[in-house]
Amino acid sequence: YLFAEAPGYASGRSAPLSAQVGKDLDGIIIAMSKGATVKGRVTNSKGEPVSAARIELKPQMGPEGEGAGAFLAMFQNSMRTPSKTAVTDSEGQYQVENVSQGSFRLTASHPSYAAVELNQAIRVPNAGEFVAPDVALRVGGTLSGIVRDKEGKIAPQSRVEIRERGGFGGATFSAVSDAQGRYEIKNIRAGIYTIRCTEVRGEAAPLDLGALIMGAQGTQNEIVIGDGESMTFDVDA
Repeated sequence: YLFAEAPGYASGRSAPLSAQVGKDLDGIIIAMSKGATVKGRVTNSKGEPVSAARIELKPQMGPEGEGAGAFLAMFQNSMRTPSKTAVTDSEGQYQVENVSQGSFRLTASHPSYAAVELNQAIRVPNAGEFVAPDVALRVGGTLSGIVRDKEGKIAPQSRVEIRERGGFGGATFSAVSDAQGRYEIKNIRAGIYTIRCTEVRGEAAPLDLGALIMGAQGTQNEIVIGDGESMTFDVDA
């Protein structure tokens, strides 16, 4: 494929190309269109509008649950299609213009809330307006604590990472401990997370893949975060 982008238009691409060594390709046509406009609204948990929230549309990486097929679909259907962004106004309204036809994941984020992604991808038509489901942002949780090394000493400049349970596709959040070994992670969306130290004093920590995949490290490395909850958890590096 040959791809093209231009201001005021949705991304376009040619028909499949077959290149041969020593031969020129000519007569390639890329038909550009204005695309569609995606509109929607962002609120808080009380239904009140949230202004200055950032909306992002990312191409859906193939059908869910199809493994290699999804990986291939990413290149066949979504390759070189850039993400589109917008910011909500004082009424919580937004619109994203010049969106290509296809399936997109919609996420909303704001410094005072936990980021949210719609459960299902939205299917955008090739033209006209598409009204996306409303997005409700919630006050995220906060996790803090102290990082210590294997000798029980304070470990500054150590990175703590939490990963949403359910595999490598879940949300991740991280923070680096300060000079007193304290770390704090804010705006965590509600869920169950595994927690570990990925860097100790600025150096990569040893990774036990067996423990990470099979959960052999025990339930002490699993935490539950609720909306608006503040939790303390000290980490042994």
